[in-house]
Amino acid sequence: MVLPFCCKVSFVITTQESKASQSAEFSLSEHFLENGIMQVSSSLRPHFSFLRDHEEVVFQILGKYELLGSYRKGSSFILSLELRSLCLSLKLKPGQKIWIKRSVHSHRIFDVSFPHEEATVDSVMRATVRARAIPQLELQSPAILPLNSVSDWMKRWDLSGGMSISEAQLTRFLDVYVEEKNLKKKGLIGLEDVQGIDYYPHQVEAVRKAIFDCHGRVLLADEVGLGKTIEAGLIIHEYAKRREVQRILIVTPASLTRQWQSELKLKFDLDFELALGSEALEQEPRVIVSLDTVKLRRYQGYFAQNTYDLVIVDEAHKLKNRKTLNYQFVKKISSKFLLLLTATPIQNELLELYNLIHLLAPGALGTLQQFRKRHVHPVNRRLPVQPEELKKMIEPHMIRNTRRSTSLNLPPRRVIMQEVVFGEPERLLYDQLESLIHDFYFMLSSERQGMNQLTMMLFQKLMTSSPQALLESVSGVLGRNDLGFEIRDSLLKLETYAKEVSMPAKLRVVLELLENELKGERVLIFTQFRRTQTVISEALKSKGITVHLFYGEMSSKQKEAVVKQFKDGVSVLVSTDAGSEGQNLQFARYMINYDLPWNPMKVEQRIGRVHRLGQKHEVFILNLFVKDTIEEHIVHLLQRKIKLFERIVGELEMILGYMGNELSDMDSLDRKIMEIVARYREHREQMQHIDQLGEEFVKASSQYSKSIMAQEQLFEDGPND
Repeated sequence: MVLPFCCKVSFVITTQESKASQSAEFSLSEHFLENGIMQVSSSLRPHFSFLRDHEEVVFQILGKYELLGSYRKGSSFILSLELRSLCLSLKLKPGQKIWIKRSVHSHRIFDVSFPHEEATVDSVMRATVRARAIPQLELQSPAILPLNSVSDWMKRWDLSGGMSISEAQLTRFLDVYVEEKNLKKKGLIGLEDVQGIDYYPHQVEAVRKAIFDCHGRVLLADEVGLGKTIEAGLIIHEYAKRREVQRILIVTPASLTRQWQSELKLKFDLDFELALGSEALEQEPRVIVSLDTVKLRRYQGYFAQNTYDLVIVDEAHKLKNRKTLNYQFVKKISSKFLLLLTATPIQNELLELYNLIHLLAPGALGTLQQFRKRHVHPVNRRLPVQPEELKKMIEPHMIRNTRRSTSLNLPPRRVIMQEVVFGEPERLLYDQLESLIHDFYFMLSSERQGMNQLTMMLFQKLMTSSPQALLESVSGVLGRNDLGFEIRDSLLKLETYAKEVSMPAKLRVVLELLENELKGERVLIFTQFRRTQTVISEALKSKGITVHLFYGEMSSKQKEAVVKQFKDGVSVLVSTDAGSEGQNLQFARYMINYDLPWNPMKVEQRIGRVHRLGQKHEVFILNLFVKDTIEEHIVHLLQRKIKLFERIVGELEMILGYMGNELSDMDSLDRKIMEIVARYREHREQMQHIDQLGEEFVKASSQYSKSIMAQEQLFEDGPND
């Protein structure tokens, strides 16, 4: 197995007398020479078994010099920036060896030997000793030493006498000194580097506890909407600052991979690659991968043979069943630190919590049989028999914040459903499209190039977005040569009707709002389609309204600039759904859903951009929908069945965990809705069958509510505490 830090260690017995006379031969790696971290293999751990976690280690050189380090017991590695600095000064390269032997005088003193003449080592050590005198040269605050002070320290060094030293050497010695001091701190050292993020006291405390109390292996189980992703990002940043992580793997549902990538880049300037194949997994040190991908058989061997410094699993309740491939994957992967993120560690039964804790700390809750016998209620398997005892047992392994414990409540959110009525040209266009779908949808393959079922679905969505967007797409399909006569004839009629629409009904409503009720307000408008975005933008500009555009093809710098312009002035931001991923737009309080995605997760993500922690004002969400169209059915589904607009942002993902396999994937919901539209011509029949789909959400929501009640009984204090 490859060791986490690529510092290969072999064990060499130099004499037969005792363990004290055994020496460990370390083959230096690039990672050690960069970060000062040496992993201790299982065969060598008896050599360091007397050391406590974070105990100071003394490296004795030539019997008269001392360098300091520390031992991390839980993760089994030695950290010494001073020893690393000495190896660099001796010009040691990766692959060369040093020898470490425990002293007979103390369990925490180790003699170190090098492949150099003693005179060479002695000369370098004398320079090192001189550099370690820096703190006595009136260095008041080494952790915040300004870079421009190096020249001043050069003067003080010269005045102190002794051997000469270059400015570059002094700078490096100062850096090492500052790093060593920072890494020994129990407090967080990375927060000062995090810019542009509003983090909260409960998040800072969660990071502190995760790192120092839970030793980087913890279940982050904050309630929905309290910022678990921010906590995970802060933990990554802190460990990176401490040089304790390099290889990081983040495992999320497929629908959240890009959102994680975007948020980590925007908020922490952390670059992660999306692993779409084995090449990224092998070459990139920081990778985001979907849970569906890691289950594939062709990747199993890779994860079993490689080690990560930090693994993060989002929506960790998907690991609740120890018999599933999801659970087995996480169990087999080797990592020093492991973060499991979920707002619902208990969904159906208490054993799910046992399974999650077992991944973090095997044996901490006893065996499965012992846990079931002592803690699981014989009738209601969600409830513990002895809640106080169980709470104490899981406390070292779980962090959970609630709205009540943090006193964090979002301002009110008002949702307005704005009905729009098609004019005659748009109604004729819609009716013609429905005829096309009824006649040809089931005749087409879902795989056929050009005109297929997905194209029909796109037409249906474009129709209620903007006729111009539909026209552009239809004209593109008509350019193909492989269309049948009947389909081509229907598409030509569709093209003709679309050209007759001059001012779409939705656009008329938006212009009226922006020129009256919302005049002078900062307004965010979401649409699914770039062509619709352009249509809206041109219409607003013609009325003298300042407009900014946000879409996925823009560079990171362009996106940052647009968001800043929107924040700094009174204007309108028209965004595609790229703006619903990772952007913090809580400085806006008016949002218009110009068209509604059929996937409720995307609607929730849009709302989450403005109604989130940091929002200080009441938020208004205006949903436009066209009467007697598929959009009216979608609104009914979202409002009456899913109750999306009443829920906290983030709850829907939890509810989907209780859905049947057919609907847990929201792409399948799109297909089912489209099949209903294609099969039933009558508006009433379409509504009836979409209602039946909605009942699945009602049942799942009921299950979710029961799990929340069980968690409140176990995790939260009573009302009088």
